[in-house]
Amino acid sequence: MTSDDKHTSLLIIGNSESTNKTCKIEKFNTLFDVEKEYGKDSDLYQAYKLAKNYSAPDVYLVNMRTISDFLNIANQLIDYDFAYICPTKIMFSDRYTDRYNKDLTDYYLNVLSSNCYKNRSMIIVTDKHSSLFEDIDEFNNYYDAIVQKFTSVHNKNKFLDNIILVGNNLKYIQYSNIVVAAKLAATPINEYPLLSNEDTDFILDYKDMLPNVVYYRNSSLVGTTVENLVNLSSENPNKSVMVMRIIYYLVREMDFDEYIGKNYRKFYLLKIRDRLESLLKQNVGFVLYDYHIDSVEEQLRENGLGVDIILRYTLYPLFTTESYTAEQRL
Repeated sequence: MTSDDKHTSLLIIGNSESTNKTCKIEKFNTLFDVEKEYGKDSDLYQAYKLAKNYSAPDVYLVNMRTISDFLNIANQLIDYDFAYICPTKIMFSDRYTDRYNKDLTDYYLNVLSSNCYKNRSMIIVTDKHSSLFEDIDEFNNYYDAIVQKFTSVHNKNKFLDNIILVGNNLKYIQYSNIVVAAKLAATPINEYPLLSNEDTDFILDYKDMLPNVVYYRNSSLVGTTVENLVNLSSENPNKSVMVMRIIYYLVREMDFDEYIGKNYRKFYLLKIRDRLESLLKQNVGFVLYDYHIDSVEEQLRENGLGVDIILRYTLYPLFTTESYTAEQRL
């Protein structure tokens, strides 16, 4: 990853049986290079082609063949900051058993969401395709059941606002999550992603939409649209993907590295406040209606070794009438 694609990077976790190279995260610039590396029959090739067809500017691929590969990749992601992550073979409801860890059974997404929480990656997933269901009611019953199971107290997943479940209801497209991720990556941060006239299964009304599922809706008036663009969080405005996209954009733009890991000086507080003020002010009218810096203060660490600088601010982002209050520790 580079600083140039920090807001647009898309990582696809897929599978290719034609190579033994696994767990290596690489950026690809042409479909020819992907075919040469992973083969035309691989889902990595198909997913890359789909992402580029929907204008994703910066696509990275990594090959996963085993559970050990998956755990290796998930651990690598702790040190990355991809804007969007899309698995292909891993469905929302999929679980795995780790034979090397007391036969632990867990959701793949639990591992991804916890490992990616601090680096603000959005994990965009899907599940069974709409062609497997008779009607929208059967489709919704299935998706509602897997969401209820995943968000139940028995799962103990504490990180839900970085998981986006896309209903797989585009005709002829296997990975509807790739389409959402690609369009988000290609769309300016202050605009809503738009599609063309893709075919969808089912005639959807807004009353048909589950609260935790993203849908594709076809209308004779406006064509195909992405609707209910939300994550699994139960809190507003955190639930809105468009709002959290703005928040993550701003946090990635906050550069305080020169003050981290150095001997603390009191004037750092003023310098950091001025830099935060400048960043937020220049984004008013672009991605913010307004903002307020609540405090920038020092806090002695519990072990007495060093000082944390804590930023508290309130943002009024586009796409919501609600405010977003944040606390950031340097």
